[in-house]
Formats: sequence, C-alpha cells, structure tokens
Amino acid sequence: MFTRDIEDRGVKDIQAEAGTLESQRLKTDFTAGAGIGLKTSLKLSEVQNNFSIYDNYYMDEVNKIGDKTGNRVVNPQFADNVAQIDKQADTLIDNGFGGNRTQAIAEIVEMMNNPSYRGDALQFLNNANDASPILEKAEDAFNIALEERNISKMESVIKDLETRNRPDEVKIYKDRLEQFKKDEANLSAETIKERALDEGEPDVEDAKTIDFQADKPKFKQEYKDTLSFGEYMDLSEDKVKEIYNKLDRERGVEKSKALTTEGLSESDAAIVDKINTALGLS
Repeated sequence: MFTRDIEDRGVKDIQAEAGTLESQRLKTDFTAGAGIGLKTSLKLSEVQNNFSIYDNYYMDEVNKIGDKTGNRVVNPQFADNVAQIDKQADTLIDNGFGGNRTQAIAEIVEMMNNPSYRGDALQFLNNANDASPILEKAEDAFNIALEERNISKMESVIKDLETRNRPDEVKIYKDRLEQFKKDEANLSAETIKERALDEGEPDVEDAKTIDFQADKPKFKQEYKDTLSFGEYMDLSEDKVKEIYNKLDRERGVEKSKALTTEGLSESDAAIVDKINTALGLS
C-alpha cells in the first residue's frame, strides 16, 4: 500500500472550479454517463463524480494500534483497479493530454464504466502529439542508454514510441541505434581494453580466482603488447575473449575451427567446451 494525499490528487482544484458544487462520495458500482448516447467530453460534475469513484478505492491508513494516521492508502481489494487507472492516466498526460491528473483519471474511469464513451481525450492513449512530454522523456532516456551503451534500453525506448504512434521519432532512434552498433563493432582492441579497465567490471574479483581462470582463454604472449598479463588478470573471461577475437581480426589471424560437441554427452560436451575456451576457439 502506498499513501496518497487527497489535495495532491486534485480534489481542491476541482472543487474550486465547481464553485458551490459540493463533493459527494459515490458508490463504487456507479456507472458514469451510461445510457445517454455517445459522448466526447465530460462535464465538470462528471469529472468530479468519476474522480470520487477512483477516490473510493482508497481508505484511511491506520497504524499498528488502530489509530488513523491521516494518510489515505489504496484499499488492497482495489489495488489492480488503481494501478490500471494510474497507468492509463499517466499515458494520457505523457502523450499530450492538456488537462490535469484529476481530469485524466476521470476520463479513464468514464471509459471503463461507459463502453460507448468516445472522449476526445482518449486519443492520447495511443497517440502522442508533437508537444507531448513523452518525447522529451524518450530523448533523455535514449541518450542515457546510449551513454551507458545499453542496447536493450535503447530498444525499449523505440518500442514505447511505436505504441504511441510516433514513426518519425522511431526512425530517428532506430538509425541512431544502428549507428551505435556499427561504431561499437569498429572499436579497436586497445579501446575495448582501456574502456573495460577504466570503467571496471562487476566480476573483476572473480576473474582473479583459480576457478574463474580455468574458463578464461590462455594468456597469449603474442598479444602482450596490447593486453599485458596484469591486465589479462584484471579482466573477465568474456572481456578477454572479446579483446583476443578483435586482435585476431585486426592482425589477420585465421582462427582454427572449434572442436565440435555434436553427439557428445552433456559431461563430455562440457569438457570439449573448456578445451575450446582454453585454446581460444570458442
């Protein structure tokens, strides 16, 4: 459960706009706007009524001795309802809906309770406009992922924009991702090594253990000008493999074909894999 201050959720704002309109709690089975044909917008009273439905999913928080704390928390029975409404209301706002959060929540409640509702605001569930906050958030998120060299996060930003019907931005970020992949593929072995040593790796301590060393390619004297033995010891198995493979390509070394594990038992295949790794063939 989490706390939610009523004032922060906009009740006072709505009451101020309503003038003398009094707030009234409604039963949770109230169906807003049903039976009045197609609607494309909500009246102020409907906004307040719909928000009251949402507000009824909350309850007074009590402490261990049963005293009210003054906070409002989600009633566990309606946690899924609140989560769904919150998520869709956030989507409306992120995609450029011009109203406040209380109004966004009211739109979602109306949509859920009145299947015939065709509110103009609902277009923002699947379409972000040119001034939508999500575009700036997407740019920030993509740039951070780019700095972190996190491809999965970049792909996540692109996928999210696809759901918001922003094909131009999708193309821009896809192009940037492809360029990033090309740039990464063209990094020199020296750059890969320096980056790994500068930034550190989470498994550096493991890399220094005897058991871990058994899975690393053997140290290659012919490449000590780029990767010294000390540096070799400080880097993980995967990073050493990456550097050695890059050096092979840079220096035109043709790698021997790895020993096959086809037809072998699981235990024998594991032994062959270790041999391939030790020989730098994996």
